[in-house]
Amino acid sequence: SGFTIWFSSTYFEIKATTDDYLTVYKSLLPGTLSADYSEYKYLSFTAKGSGLTELGLIKSSIEDWKSQYRIMVDLTAKEQTYYIPFDAFISANSKESMIANDLTTLTFTFLPVEAKTKELDMFISNVKFVKVAGNDGIVINKKVKFDNSFLAYPNPSKGLVNLMLFSNSDTNADITLSDLLGRTIYKSS
Repeated sequence: SGFTIWFSSTYFEIKATTDDYLTVYKSLLPGTLSADYSEYKYLSFTAKGSGLTELGLIKSSIEDWKSQYRIMVDLTAKEQTYYIPFDAFISANSKESMIANDLTTLTFTFLPVEAKTKELDMFISNVKFVKVAGNDGIVINKKVKFDNSFLAYPNPSKGLVNLMLFSNSDTNADITLSDLLGRTIYKSS
């Protein structure tokens, strides 16, 4: 898989071909210093891209990577501004709303399996925290899209697999992971 990443203080652009996921990390402050953004209500950015992207707001108080707060955003080929309320970000291991009091990093993860393309072409600019959503873009809430869909990536995998399930209602799910021969290698309820 080849890729090119262009960074500046105000934007980044990525062009890549990959069978696997690709994550871009942006530190909010130098190193791993955390900052309190709780006076803000939204993450805002302008973007265009080639499909489904997972955004993560990384908190220093959460040590387990899988427990960090994330949201899925469907980027389109047309550039537009997105406003994502902090309470739209969800954690796999908590039902609590995110409190943005100790953020360290922002992540953008491209998911080729769900985007149905191996060609990533993403441009993101004007990343900032704001107190109100402007009229110049769209507000993304967790309940708006991706209901009743399942995502496993990378697929196929050589070991580590990420699973995401989006549902219209709160319910339990039974998950069974099989290898190419049909043998059950993982099962969870």
